[in-house]
Amino acid sequence: MTEGSAILECINQWDENALRMIYKQHYKMLVGFAMQLLGNLEEAEDVVQDVILNTWQQQNQFHSEGQLRTYLFNAVRNRSLSRLEHLQVALHHQDRLKREYREMQLEENDTIALHKEEVYRQLFMAIDQMPSKQRDIFLLAIEGKQNKEIAEILDININTVKSHKRRGIERLRETLNPEALLLLSLLLP
Repeated sequence: MTEGSAILECINQWDENALRMIYKQHYKMLVGFAMQLLGNLEEAEDVVQDVILNTWQQQNQFHSEGQLRTYLFNAVRNRSLSRLEHLQVALHHQDRLKREYREMQLEENDTIALHKEEVYRQLFMAIDQMPSKQRDIFLLAIEGKQNKEIAEILDININTVKSHKRRGIERLRETLNPEALLLLSLLLP
C-alpha cells in the first residue's frame, strides 16, 4: 500500500484523524488559494475551515487524492465567491444605511439630538442585558476590534467570538427598534 493510498484510506474513515490529516495535507494550500480570491487572510481562513469541516461532516468517499484535492479546491472557490457576493451585498446595504443615517443627521435639531441620545441609551441598555462574555465581545467590537483581536484579548476561540456576535445580533434584532439597529450596524466593523 502506498503512502497516498494509506492517507486516502484514513481520510475515508472520517474520524478525527481524518480531519487532522486533511488540515495537515491541504490547509495551507487552500488558505493561499482563498487568499488570492478574497484578499483577506481572516476571511480565507474562515472559508477553508468551513469547507474542511463541511467535507468532514458530509463524509464523502474519495477514490484518489486528486479527487479529494479537486473537491476541496472547488469547494473553497465556490465558498469564496459566495462570500465575495455576500460582502458586496453587505457593503451596498451598509452604504445605504450610512446615507440614511447622514440624512437623519442633516435634519438634526435639539429634539433629534435628544432622540439620538435615547437611541444610544436603548442600544447600550440592550447590550448590558447580554450575558457577560457576549457583552464583552460586543463592546470590543464597537471599539473597532476585529474578531481575531477580540479572540486574542479574551483568550477564546475566534469561532466562539463569531457565534456570540451572531447570537447577540439575533437577540438585539428582537428587542431594538429600527433606529437602534441602524446605529448598531454603523458601530460594528
